[in-house]
Amino acid sequence: MYDKLQPPPSIGVNFALEAVSCENGAMRLLSGSHEIIYQMDAVAPHTERVLVEQLGMQRVFICPLEPGDVLLRDLRVWHAGSPNLLSN
Repeated sequence: MYDKLQPPPSIGVNFALEAVSCENGAMRLLSGSHEIIYQMDAVAPHTERVLVEQLGMQRVFICPLEPGDVLLRDLRVWHAGSPNLLSN
């Protein structure tokens, strides 16, 4: 379980090697998800949406990046890629 007052157990570092936009698969981050008290074994892909709605967590950040940009994040933050909507 996590506690808001504890520092992150680890930091994730993502490097952009090419431009990433909202259309070609930018990472999404669920704001405040690092503060959720939960057990990972209780979370399954088919229950994530319901859990997020029950917790009132509706703010998702989309992270477009340019080549050379770096994204630092607390590893507890729920994150996912977006679909690539471009044809190439």
